[in-house]
Amino acid sequence: MKYALTLVAVFCGTVALFVQTSHGGATASGDVKINGTLTTDPTTSTTGHNIIVGDTGFGTMTIDGGTIVAAGNGTLGFGNTGVGNVTVTGAGSQWNVVNWLGVGEEGSGTLTISAGGHVTDHFGYIAGYNLNPFGSVTVTGSNSTWTNNYAVWVGGGGHGVLTIADGATVTSGTEGFVNAQGRATVSGGGSSWINDADLTVGQNGTGRLTIRQGADVSSVDGFIRNPTLHNSVVAISDSGSIWTTTNLTIGGDNAGTNGKATLALSNAGSAAVSGTLEIFANGVVDMLVSGTGTLLDVGAGGLVNHGTIRLAATPGLTSGSFSPVDVDGDWTGTGTVQTVGGVWNASTETFTITGATAGTAGNLASIDLNTSQRLAITGGTTELGVSFDPNALTGVGGSTISFTATENGTSQIESEDVLAAWDFDTDLAPGVTTQITMALGEDIDPDSLTVWHSEDGIVWAEYDVVVSYDGTHASFLVTGFSSYAFTEGDFLLVPEPTTFAMFAVGAFALMRRTKARQSQV
Repeated sequence: MKYALTLVAVFCGTVALFVQTSHGGATASGDVKINGTLTTDPTTSTTGHNIIVGDTGFGTMTIDGGTIVAAGNGTLGFGNTGVGNVTVTGAGSQWNVVNWLGVGEEGSGTLTISAGGHVTDHFGYIAGYNLNPFGSVTVTGSNSTWTNNYAVWVGGGGHGVLTIADGATVTSGTEGFVNAQGRATVSGGGSSWINDADLTVGQNGTGRLTIRQGADVSSVDGFIRNPTLHNSVVAISDSGSIWTTTNLTIGGDNAGTNGKATLALSNAGSAAVSGTLEIFANGVVDMLVSGTGTLLDVGAGGLVNHGTIRLAATPGLTSGSFSPVDVDGDWTGTGTVQTVGGVWNASTETFTITGATAGTAGNLASIDLNTSQRLAITGGTTELGVSFDPNALTGVGGSTISFTATENGTSQIESEDVLAAWDFDTDLAPGVTTQITMALGEDIDPDSLTVWHSEDGIVWAEYDVVVSYDGTHASFLVTGFSSYAFTEGDFLLVPEPTTFAMFAVGAFALMRRTKARQSQV
């Protein structure tokens, strides 16, 4: 294929055509800057050729029709007023970056790779280096790829979002990080995030990774951690969705202490740890059991549990014994196995549930937790399920409890439409862990769900909790009852005060490691 090169210097408001083949072209408009020299053969571009899309204003660049564009470094949204949007689309269309690709430096950046487009770089970061930028990378469609020959960072200094969907692939040649204020979602059959070394969620603060609808993530070692007071989460849902890793550590920071972290498995989503799974005191594995099959598979290295493994049954699950955990090696540690909606047998590693007690909306129901640990409420506009932990009732005053659930008529909370809302009245003592499940409907992004709590059913406050969604029902845990509601809104991570300082140290260390690796090549 021959390349015809056309270059127009671009500074605020003019149009540039970088590299064009007979099948298509690359166009740019608005605030786009190019420095260095473009070569007639993009595959041999030198590191002196840099492209900034959105320096201090709005800039766009589109690469399509099988065009190849090369750069030494690429930046989207460079200054704090810069907004940069880049689209790479179509089979054979490529943006090859020799060194750094930053999406959201001090401003806002959006990169979309679709329909078989390819982007490569040495180190990619999304809203990673400076305070309060926003960055979003979406890789979607079969054969669409983002290849980071070294590492990829999602979030850190600002809000970073990585979306891998509909058969696309992202590769980290070594490490992948979902940092403070970072979210990554991998969804759809054939979609994958391949990490040739470690994958860390919550490196310098709260991070979240969602794997759903048959997608897969792989790594050598995995870490879910958080040195702040918040909760880093990896949520895996739907049949075929899986995180495969050699070893997995849940909870703790780099020193092995502090930080709350959760692995949430629901609706047949699973984690496969071929080596050792270690759960620190602040780590939690939440498993929502909806049928047969293994949710957590641990190899010969065994399971070391100093935290909490929690098993909960969905309201519609038929009675029987289930084996959601399979550990080939030793099971050790001082942690607990907590059950909600059933009974755990440690010797046989089975979770046994009985049929749910029936109740109707607005009417008093009684449930004997010696014979049933689940309550199914019908008669409202939405279905409701409540699952109890019978072991937590020791000393409370009996195994039979009274429970009334009434739909709350609130239609909006803080301008967001309410999907479901319920008021609760019970003689269950406060402090007992209980699971609430509400039927919300299909095609909901679980990351967009917000749980609200109210003491009087009128004034609502956001309730910070991990939500499991099985495609129809959403579940969460409470330790007291009054009123709870679900809304669906846009995702936005809340900045943490210490995020930027901690990230700067981590980013500087990674830059030194990266440059050292480059000098050895």
